[in-house]
Amino acid sequence: MTLFYIENQSFIRHHQLKVLDENKQVIYLINIFPKQLFITLPNGTKLISTAQKNFLFEDEVELSARNKKIATLKQLLEGKHNAYFLTHFNWLITGSLEQQNLKFNKFNRKILRFEKQDGTYYQFSIADKKRITIAALLITIIDNKRLVPIGETKLAKTKKSAKLCWEFFSQMK
Repeated sequence: MTLFYIENQSFIRHHQLKVLDENKQVIYLINIFPKQLFITLPNGTKLISTAQKNFLFEDEVELSARNKKIATLKQLLEGKHNAYFLTHFNWLITGSLEQQNLKFNKFNRKILRFEKQDGTYYQFSIADKKRITIAALLITIIDNKRLVPIGETKLAKTKKSAKLCWEFFSQMK
């Protein structure tokens, strides 16, 4: 298992989160925008991006590389016990960063697990170092409920219709 770190989302600077290797050197940047996330190399080369209707996690988020869909993250359960499924990779993702028990599994084989919070960074261990880009982006998507740009108007889904969610903004103070 290889260690890597993701900057805690409460420490966002310039709409970017740093992803560090085991030596705490920056290897990727996760760029955060109201309607899209993408992960880049430090030089700015885009590796993977998301496609979703708005920034808050919906039921599905598509991941694309070089303008080609590579997988879809589907939310299975939300609440006390969160569960997600990543198509194409067959990853089952359970837990949360808040509870410090996030795990990625594929057919009962560990892909990734939360290790600890190390200052302003979360520490993870991953089985395949080549999958850090996808894992880091998924972690950010799953934990994004704390990443709401205040200047954006959000729509809340209701059974009857979508409505402006002004109550949400008044609670953010």
